Amino acid sequence: MDDIVKRLIGQEGTTVRLMVRSDGGRSRQVVATRHKVELTGVRSHMLDNGVGLIDIDYFTPHTPRSVADAVDDLAGQGMKSLVLDLRGNTGGVYSGIVATADLFVPAQRIMFMEKPLDGKSSPVRSQKPTATEVPIVVLVDNKTGGAELVAAALLRTNRGTVVGPQTAGSSQNKHQIKRPDGSSDLIGQSEFLLYHNKRITGEGVRPNVILPDSATPDEVVHKGIELARQAAERGVSRR
Repeated sequence: MDDIVKRLIGQEGTTVRLMVRSDGGRSRQVVATRHKVELTGVRSHMLDNGVGLIDIDYFTPHTPRSVADAVDDLAGQGMKSLVLDLRGNTGGVYSGIVATADLFVPAQRIMFMEKPLDGKSSPVRSQKPTATEVPIVVLVDNKTGGAELVAAALLRTNRGTVVGPQTAGSSQNKHQIKRPDGSSDLIGQSEFLLYHNKRITGEGVRPNVILPDSATPDEVVHKGIELARQAAERGVSRR
């Protein structure tokens, strides 16, 4: 999905040719014009016992602002703990992923390591946190891709409890190479590590509350909400 999104993104007003296949198997070419669309993939609502829920489907440059607004709205409704649902989130725009993690981690903490494929690893640090007090439970599954970097950041900094099966390990920062004929390729630029000797790319993030791959969506949700309710009752923040 990340590769498809990056191929579709381009300068407003330019066109892109798409091959569309119908349910009957017939294919046709469609020319689409790019326009500015502000999608965030963010939904939020309050549960009982002071537990807020934010569900992020994918990341765009607008996602961090939408998440921050959702946190403010839930806080205004009396939120005492937060469930951040990243299940099935394959990623999206890298800057949006980093800026979303940045919201929750105290300033200048190392969130994870980025390693260029031809270079040494370097730390990615939090810069402008805005929600460092509320206890957080992060829901993941084996389809959580680029979003696993948010889980990694909260796990490494002991800022949240990560619940679910091990993540997909598919996070990779890529850049686009344009060809003379107008086509383009996406080339892997960086991989990510939780620590210097613990890769995220290719291995995934192991939650600190690990559930089997066979766990149903309801089982993951119920476990996450249970932990969030316990945190809300204690009034404890994980810093």
